[in-house]
Amino acid sequence: MKIFVAVFLLAFPVLSSCATPKNEANHLKTFVSPDGAFQFKYPLILSRCSQVDEPEDRWEPPGACEGQQTVCDDDDESTSTLVCLGYPEEEAAFAVAEVKQAKTEAVCMRGPDDWPMKLHGIRTIHGVRFKVFEVSTAWTSGGLNGELYRTFHLNKCYELGIRRIRSSARDEDSGKMTGPTNEDAKRVGNCLEEPLKSFRFLN
Repeated sequence: MKIFVAVFLLAFPVLSSCATPKNEANHLKTFVSPDGAFQFKYPLILSRCSQVDEPEDRWEPPGACEGQQTVCDDDDESTSTLVCLGYPEEEAAFAVAEVKQAKTEAVCMRGPDDWPMKLHGIRTIHGVRFKVFEVSTAWTSGGLNGELYRTFHLNKCYELGIRRIRSSARDEDSGKMTGPTNEDAKRVGNCLEEPLKSFRFLN
């Protein structure tokens, strides 16, 4: 199941949110989909993920995409990831997908049937209304949490999201569980919010 994991935060200036080098802090790159359907801007710190056939359909580049459980994967044959951007050394990514099985607006806006979702309201991005779903789950020493966004545009169901896997480990000296700090979560979350809030359809 593709799960879009997000830390849904207010957008901060790229300098403070992404912690990029000063000369890169205000520079954004524009991604335009190959079919010309949509575009968004993203900070230079994010890496475009691409899938390779060997070994085990891993994602590249390493450190941004490879080995990040479900961060860039498709749900199943019904869903196709169109673009995925990974945050370096973090199990976090922004992705855009097409839900091919959702042929009508009603089916699209219902959200995934096979994953427990909580409706989190409506968000308008550049004049387009997206239905927002919140997802959260946990396992030993980790879990998933975030939001995904769905809209039906020109007879296609689009799903946007920022997804993050949280994990922790036991410190050998103190015996306490450790994990990313709130500052880490804010930095990564705000950085991945940039492509979401700049997303727009071109037709």
